[in-house]
Amino acid sequence: MAKFSLIVAALSVLSVIKAAPLQERQSNTTIVSESAPNPIGTLYPTGITGTLNGTIVVVPIPYTLARSLIPEKFGILKEAYQSILPALPKDQYPLIIRSVIDHDVGLNGVNLIPDFQTVHVSYPFVDLLGDGYSSFSFQEYLIISADNPFTIGGVAAYKTIPVPATFRPNGQAYAFTPNGKRGEIYYDAYAANASSNDPPIVTTKFTPQGHLRWPMELFVNVTNQPAFTDGDVGCDNQIMMFNTTLSTGMNRPVPIVGDITIKAPFFQKDRDSQYLGVAGIKVDVAFLENNLVLCKSMKGYHGTGSGDRGTGIPTRTHY
Repeated sequence: MAKFSLIVAALSVLSVIKAAPLQERQSNTTIVSESAPNPIGTLYPTGITGTLNGTIVVVPIPYTLARSLIPEKFGILKEAYQSILPALPKDQYPLIIRSVIDHDVGLNGVNLIPDFQTVHVSYPFVDLLGDGYSSFSFQEYLIISADNPFTIGGVAAYKTIPVPATFRPNGQAYAFTPNGKRGEIYYDAYAANASSNDPPIVTTKFTPQGHLRWPMELFVNVTNQPAFTDGDVGCDNQIMMFNTTLSTGMNRPVPIVGDITIKAPFFQKDRDSQYLGVAGIKVDVAFLENNLVLCKSMKGYHGTGSGDRGTGIPTRTHY
């Protein structure tokens, strides 16, 4: 939920970018990512596309806590997530944490903005429309690279609160811990105005594991739910495609397990939070994005076919 400004950028600077020499364009990019190129840029010439590389993790939290953090006027589609997650205790809710880098974002294969990093604290399966069926993902804050004014402005357009930050590693989806466990990775975010002695506002550390704790259907579903902060402003319709070469075969999602800490107020308002032994996936995914879509137009929206989207799960009751 960070690229409304890309529409403005596409209209106002695309001709300049096309005319600029390649060397000049490269010199304006401050982050050099190791992420693979966007494989779908020219397949959708009129759409904003890119890749999201990093980790997606499920954090089971008490349902009562989720209910206190999601605006009261919105229902939670409890039966929807329970049908995908039968192993999740009935009194728990699946908070989703995504720590990623947006890479190769542009229009018709032309990169429009430098890569940027984010941490998303997302509340999926929210009944924004009150129809007891259509799942949306609520988000209050977005922790985002401080040196990218386009995307910070895009976040604010949704009335999401942007949290300018720096990241370690800089410009990458993750890095391997020195002298750590085999395959252990980390990704930390620091407030942009923090001093050198201030702790990070988000820390993550994960190691590969041999099996998925949660079904792949969940990750496809929650990352494809339209995202919103203020539904009257509009929704971010980001179509995450898990069926491209980035996410299949040798590049298929890797199960991970590890620890997350989140400083207040970016999750709980009055206390810092730490979760140990949470599980998810490490994956690189291509996306197509439609910005500030009328939320009501997403009623019943739950898939585009070919394995790239989640499946809507109907439910009868608000909780």
